Amino acid sequence: MQASLRSRGRPSPVGPWALAVALAALACSSASDDSASACTSEVDASCPPPPCAGRFCGVDEQGNSCGSCDDGKVCTPEGRCACPDPRFGGPGCSSCASQLHAAPACDRCTTAEELAAQERPESATLDVSEVTVASYGDCVNAGVCTLPRTDGACNWGKADRADHPINCVTWYQAEAYCVWRGARLPTQGEWTWFATNGHATTQPWGDAPVSCDVAILDDGGAGCGRNGTWPVCSRPAGNTRGGHCDLVGSVWEWTASGSDTSGQYPDCGFDRAYLGGSWFMDAARVGAEARHEDAPLISLYHLGFRCIQD
Repeated sequence: MQASLRSRGRPSPVGPWALAVALAALACSSASDDSASACTSEVDASCPPPPCAGRFCGVDEQGNSCGSCDDGKVCTPEGRCACPDPRFGGPGCSSCASQLHAAPACDRCTTAEELAAQERPESATLDVSEVTVASYGDCVNAGVCTLPRTDGACNWGKADRADHPINCVTWYQAEAYCVWRGARLPTQGEWTWFATNGHATTQPWGDAPVSCDVAILDDGGAGCGRNGTWPVCSRPAGNTRGGHCDLVGSVWEWTASGSDTSGQYPDCGFDRAYLGGSWFMDAARVGAEARHEDAPLISLYHLGFRCIQD
């Protein structure tokens, strides 16, 4: 009887084969858990990105549909819905026109021949300085302009920057301000004409090289050592013959011109051109010939604008 009870109380022996099966199952479960955990990590490059990561429209790289845009807007290559400029065609001529204050001719771009007439804009008046924080604030207070960004080196919201150039504004914000004033953004041809004294010089001040004597740039440190903007017209030695200041350096300046480099339709294309260089650039990238372009929705610490009036 005692022997029988002792036999019932012993654990059943486990054979080598059963033990191997149990260990294999445990290892498989552990590997599966590790794999699932790894692909929840944002830093693991082996894990596929989630569908439509960072996109709000269009199709992502894996072929997933990420939605569509409404109200006449178009999907940018980055997957954002944006209002197209009616002046270079596309949908949105009605729903977006009031937002852009654009010309009513929605069906075509301005030809090179038409823009050539603007290469000598003696009858137009270009702002002497870049638009300041205080001036942009007047448009905000009027309920027309929207607020710029305020982070980092943005000038908006800083009490000591009223006479500094407004920066951190999109192309749409810049155009809205100019239209509010009864003006517009200059074309690249117009801007260059003023910056080179009617093509008589290579730079606003003449033909001498760019330096902190004539412009605000990265020379001895960004912003001539201040790591930011200065009050407008702080370098009178860099003025044009007509008295325009800061056309080179200070902040890049948005223009009405687009990204079509074919020469046939210079104001076409989704991107918008900005000119002159900025406080953030070295001498090799600052000058009347300096040009860059970006999506009109972008806003940068070293990008501002001025207006022109016919």
